[in-house]
Amino acid sequence: MDQIVGRASGKLLLFGEHAAVYGHPALGCGLSKTCSVTLIPEPQSTDLRLPYLEELAPEASQELVTTMKRLVPGFTLPGGTFHVESDIPVSAGMGSSAALCGALSQILLSLAGEDHPGLLSLLPETEHLEGWSPEERRFHLLWYIANELEHVFHGTPSGIDTALALSQGTLALFPRPRQLPDVLPLADPGLPLLIGALPRQSSTKQLVSSIRSAMIKEDPDTEEAMEHLGDCAHRAIQLLETPTPWDQWTAASRVTLGQTMNRAHQILSSLGLSTAQVDQILTKAETMGALGSKLSGAGGGGTFIILARDKESAADIAGGLNDYARQSGIDLLTPLTLI
Repeated sequence: MDQIVGRASGKLLLFGEHAAVYGHPALGCGLSKTCSVTLIPEPQSTDLRLPYLEELAPEASQELVTTMKRLVPGFTLPGGTFHVESDIPVSAGMGSSAALCGALSQILLSLAGEDHPGLLSLLPETEHLEGWSPEERRFHLLWYIANELEHVFHGTPSGIDTALALSQGTLALFPRPRQLPDVLPLADPGLPLLIGALPRQSSTKQLVSSIRSAMIKEDPDTEEAMEHLGDCAHRAIQLLETPTPWDQWTAASRVTLGQTMNRAHQILSSLGLSTAQVDQILTKAETMGALGSKLSGAGGGGTFIILARDKESAADIAGGLNDYARQSGIDLLTPLTLI
């Protein structure tokens, strides 16, 4: 058997952090950073190994391999070793685990075949394959596999990260009860958007659990925050639904998107999801002419995004903020770059 390769991208969540878990929409896109996985078959062995993850998280590595082996009823995975090459920062909010699961899903689909009965049984009865194009069918099969694998890392994944990992474009996602979200592909307007990251101070699991605890207790402030975050996502989606390039946006629409980012960050910060250093960087960006900025992902550090007026000013802001971080003793996990 020949080697089999799977590849998926990092993700950037633009709007919908945490609120998407409670029925509100999300908006995001895939990144140019990728995770590539190669299955090197070992015909004389029935063991599957994932050395990349064994070094980072031994327990998760074993659980992921076990999940892969049992995932497709009636199909037996061959023995071999998964070789991983990834330039997606780990624990930064850029979807490193979702990309790994997305790449592995492509290998599983290639091995089992798209028509394998056990693979098709993964799709809920409400999903009608007959109405899908071959591309849509393949995407949803990969998505369901990837999201099942993502359970190993995030317990109850929403499906948003894995959808973005398997997509090269911009997506609006609308949650559905006990199902993966509805997906609305959007044209890429070419936003002059900067991305950077700081070391995480809290894990995604801890931050998600803190919000879940507050929601279970029906804390009115947290419930209101989720509603407002949902409103921000709706507003941003409406702005991007019209396939208009950024340089043709009206000044008012550009300002509205920036203000919506700022509002979303204020809400996330009020929930204790930002950090002093993230706020410091974003405040400095505003003084340099940024239209808006916010954290991206679960929070506690990690990824943040900054909207500039155009690509020229984005380059100036990136250079200025990278210098500012060095001078201020802020250790950026990844320097600011234009996505």
